[in-house]
Amino acid sequence: MALIGKLINYDNHTDEFIEQEVTLEYPADLAEDHPDYDKRGTTEVVIGKTEVITEKTYDNVYVNINQVTVNRMFMINEEGNDIKYYDMQYTYWVYESREEYLKNPKNYIWMHATVNEKYEGDHGNMFEYAYNQLKKKPGFEYLQDDI
Repeated sequence: MALIGKLINYDNHTDEFIEQEVTLEYPADLAEDHPDYDKRGTTEVVIGKTEVITEKTYDNVYVNINQVTVNRMFMINEEGNDIKYYDMQYTYWVYESREEYLKNPKNYIWMHATVNEKYEGDHGNMFEYAYNQLKKKPGFEYLQDDI
């Protein structure tokens, strides 16, 4: 299984950033072991950087998920009970086309590993679940199954 079709990639394609002044106010009652204890009760202005996100459209890409991992995790709820849940990571590779993938699977445009997505699927269909999750991401909603 794979995905094929139009993909809009939202990313910082230009390496541009917007700088903004951000005012930080430190509470007067910071604990002594807090890393900013010496700044308690003060205000500081710092420069923050935000990436400029642009879009790049690909009309006929081929997207292949080559790795899926599901981990059983536990957390403790407010009542102190262990709650079991499943955490998923998967890695997808984007190619110019199906033909480019078939020529050389190492010749991808980019790859990305997702982390810490909640998994609520059937353990026998982890790849199908991952593909369906990927199609829900912004820009990936135009892709179709290529079985």
